Amino acid sequence: MKKHIKAIALVLFAATVTAVAAGCRSGGEKPASTTDGGSRGTDGEYRANIPDVRFDGEEFTVMCRSRNSSNGEFAIFGEEPTGVPIENAAYERNAKIEDMFGIKLTVSEIETTRSNGAFYNRLVENHSAGDFITDICIPGIIDAAVLSGDGVFRDLNSVPYVDLSQPWWQQSINESISLLGHQYFAINDMLFNDKNDSYVLFFNKSLFDDEKIAYPYQYVYDNTWTFDRFYSLIKDYGRDLDADGKDFDDAYGVLYNLSDTYFVGAGIMGASVDSKTGLPVPLEMTERLVNMYGKVYSLIYDGEYTAFDISKQDAVVNGSALNTYRTVFSNGKVLFMNYCLYAYAMFVNDMSFDVGVVPFPKYDEHQENYYIRAGYLGSTVVSVLSTVPDDSTERVGIILEAMAAESKNIVTPVYYNKLLTNRYAQDDDSKYMIDLIIRSEVIDLDQIFRWGNVLTAIQKELHRGSESIGSYYDATKDMIRKKIDGTIQKYRALEEGATV
Repeated sequence: MKKHIKAIALVLFAATVTAVAAGCRSGGEKPASTTDGGSRGTDGEYRANIPDVRFDGEEFTVMCRSRNSSNGEFAIFGEEPTGVPIENAAYERNAKIEDMFGIKLTVSEIETTRSNGAFYNRLVENHSAGDFITDICIPGIIDAAVLSGDGVFRDLNSVPYVDLSQPWWQQSINESISLLGHQYFAINDMLFNDKNDSYVLFFNKSLFDDEKIAYPYQYVYDNTWTFDRFYSLIKDYGRDLDADGKDFDDAYGVLYNLSDTYFVGAGIMGASVDSKTGLPVPLEMTERLVNMYGKVYSLIYDGEYTAFDISKQDAVVNGSALNTYRTVFSNGKVLFMNYCLYAYAMFVNDMSFDVGVVPFPKYDEHQENYYIRAGYLGSTVVSVLSTVPDDSTERVGIILEAMAAESKNIVTPVYYNKLLTNRYAQDDDSKYMIDLIIRSEVIDLDQIFRWGNVLTAIQKELHRGSESIGSYYDATKDMIRKKIDGTIQKYRALEEGATV
């Protein structure tokens, strides 16, 4: 008989679903409800703390990746209703903002790549020219990080009426990208790329039933969802089912193509913010890192059928990781799949079996919070360029804060209710897990500032079969420290009104 998960009060996902709510990220007992705090009216809607003003038909511009670009944000555009729920919601929000302030909202689209492309070049050129080109700027997070020390952006903490403590600003992820107390770029409810590309663990509920294994939900609630627990579930499951060698039709414990996700889940990142000093701190060669490297090494190599790595050339279907994921997982013989949250929309809901979802496991039970690696390659961020005139910053702050709050009222519920929880999540536990996953998003500073790409390098060492990362660490630590110190120097210079 399947072990039943004990009944716990359900999370209510109503029209004001609070999937980026402030609160505990540790798991724990499933709460009966989720609340955000913040500014809310008597009707339950979020209200930005801004003055009642109008701007007499002025144009207000948002500059972002084009809708046709790789990883363009799909909830910014809304010129007219289209019948697509998320686009209709964006239209409703934009129309409300225009009516609220008496403005004409326009979107300036830039056809670009994920990073270091046309958008990046436009920002560099404009910073040199000093022109006012947009009210709100939404670059890719890597471009924003690389340019943040060059004085390209205003500190959002200094923009009038922008209140980063409000629930429409994503607290966990913004804390992870705030250096020296400065928030030059941030994520709010206007943006969804970070969420779509956040990596999670899907699992085949039918296989768990067949194998008489309890679903992992309860481990999350009990704060016992650790890497060792995860590994114990998968290490002895995989096997050759057809006696013709390792192929797509065999049974595997986990399907994956990225191993850095396990390190982030364990609280290990190439660089992170020191909560006391606000300074970026590089990854140190600690016992925790050495142990985690060994654990992931065991996952990859100790059992031939424990893990299926689709990043290997001979494992790719039609040259596409997505096709490989779809093909192997749909065979119904894989316990877990390590892939992005948006896989729900791409193919997970088309499976012939029920699918659940959980966050990446903690390092051990002493780790307080879950950590989810947000999709840094495609993520975009909100910023205000330093070339916005001083006498325009109040207007920009008012409208930016209102757009974020109204996104939480109008767009976010559609995203979660219609694209994730109500449409795709197949049980109430998964709905809660999605909420926990989004609240637990973090960004590895090293992956966006490009100081050393440490976790990518560690992943390569693992894929090469290296049993230790000591030699890599010794060869790169001084170079990485030097680059981080250079960024700190730039930020310090901006505090003093200069540039480096």
